[in-house]
Amino acid sequence: MDTETLEAALTQKIEEVEKAYQSQSGGEGVCQLHKDGRVSGGLKFEEGRLVALLWARRQILPENSPEYLGLLKTEIRNWQNELQALQQKQSPSLPWLAYRQGGLEALLFAVELVNSSLPGVI
Repeated sequence: MDTETLEAALTQKIEEVEKAYQSQSGGEGVCQLHKDGRVSGGLKFEEGRLVALLWARRQILPENSPEYLGLLKTEIRNWQNELQALQQKQSPSLPWLAYRQGGLEALLFAVELVNSSLPGVI
């Protein structure tokens, strides 16, 4: 997959996630939602997806997909480690679990995009 196509696919996914995020927030500012104690797992899931997708789009290396896949795999391990650390707590924060799960889903989506053009790399 060339760089432009990959960036376009990630941008399209980011737009979908932004819409879902807006739907979860009801258009209200996140700071106000936190202040009111109305942050839902759904909102944090979408936030995690958005953060991870934005990161993935910023990391695209022109015509260098194997290196890009390496970056993605390292970032996936980082998100998995954070998720596992949360899961091991006696009373993990459900919104933060959702955040990490959303980010992992998004990074795996990015891997699928690249892997579809480079079968067998991952």
